[in-house]
Amino acid sequence: MELSHFKRIVIKIGSSLLIDKDRSLNTEWLDSLIDELVSLKEKGHEVLIVSSGAIALGGNYFGISKSKMKLAEKQAAAASGQIILAHAYQELFNKRTHKTAQILLTLDDLNNSGRYQNASNTIETLIELGVIPIINENDTVATEEIQYGDNDQLAAKVCELVSADCLILFSDVDGLYDDDPRENPNAKLIKRVEGITPEIEMLSNKTKTEYGSGGIETKIKAAKICLKAGCSTIIANGMNKRPISIIKNTDRHTIFIANYNE
Repeated sequence: MELSHFKRIVIKIGSSLLIDKDRSLNTEWLDSLIDELVSLKEKGHEVLIVSSGAIALGGNYFGISKSKMKLAEKQAAAASGQIILAHAYQELFNKRTHKTAQILLTLDDLNNSGRYQNASNTIETLIELGVIPIINENDTVATEEIQYGDNDQLAAKVCELVSADCLILFSDVDGLYDDDPRENPNAKLIKRVEGITPEIEMLSNKTKTEYGSGGIETKIKAAKICLKAGCSTIIANGMNKRPISIIKNTDRHTIFIANYNE
């Protein structure tokens, strides 16, 4: 898959990829991905990151399992985890002489015209300054009613906000299948989608992911938001190192095409 015709790319990184089995940050994997993101930026792409992981990292720091946390504890964990996450990104980008900035958003922010415009202005200014924006849901003030679901839909809303050309959603499966690949070895990967039909939406129940709270269902919802905004979406397996290279050099992913003539 050639990414050269996508100028502005939003990369969504989920908890299942960022967090190791011991609930610490998977720095080795993140380091390899940042190498690729820097390469994209140096080739003229505008790169934005939507990142999960704050609650899991904060819970590990507090010694509390994410699965056992009450809402208030998740919000408290996020407050601590955001510091760990932001520092890790800053450190890894700094060693490549690239600057980052953190932006915390909620659904309320994106539904309020004033705050929506302020967020847009801030992100556009950061991009003009050559800074890579790193965006996450503001879990310290979000409630269960306004959470997006592992940031897939937040990433799609960010694509709307910044008029992105492409959203890349990394998962622990290769993309959208016609059946559950974990149970059916003959399940076929759907490599290209040119419109989200009821049949496509039904497939979200057949493609299962191992980790994270979003799964394929929220990724299809995110793709639907993006398509309406004229933004293509790629669902790809991010479990290996250098996952951008795998997208560029193989067809093991699903792309939802915003413009059918691409």
